Amino acid sequence: MLFVNELFAQSRDTSWKDLIPVETSFFQLQVPSNWLELGSLGDVVAKSYDATSAYFPDSFNMAPILVGLFVMNQPAFNLEEARQRCLHGYRTNPDRIFPKDFTEGQQKIKLSSGQDGYILNTRFYRETKKLNQSRFDLVVYSDKAMQGYLVTVSIQYNDPTYAFEKDFHLEEFARKLFSYFVLK
Repeated sequence: MLFVNELFAQSRDTSWKDLIPVETSFFQLQVPSNWLELGSLGDVVAKSYDATSAYFPDSFNMAPILVGLFVMNQPAFNLEEARQRCLHGYRTNPDRIFPKDFTEGQQKIKLSSGQDGYILNTRFYRETKKLNQSRFDLVVYSDKAMQGYLVTVSIQYNDPTYAFEKDFHLEEFARKLFSYFVLK
């Protein structure tokens, strides 16, 4: 049996050595080449990827583990507005049931390209999928594009205690991915 501390030592972690660039006029991101590119999804989602089975085990507690990455356009006039819109957006979807007394995490960071950004995280139960979800968002604002962007990592699993989040190092996983994002 694989112990959680060995998770990053297993062969799945080698995917970080084979990255492909995702580039637009306003940002660059690198993702592991074994992630399935889903393309854009309407006007909001500029890029999307499915990493299910590419990094984490296929299932947990007899349910699938679903992993997605989404780069979304966030209408905003500045970084603070983009952050507020992201936080507000968490609670507007009626399919989400939040743990009692849960407060979203927020941390201001500096991108490697020099701009400020925020890492936000939330968790909730998805009624329609019958799965718990941990979501991590890198919120940035591009002066050049005059809009915000969200880089969203969504991990869905079956664990109403949300211990999965800590046991499988989901925050570290998201931060590693976010480290490959730069604004131009």
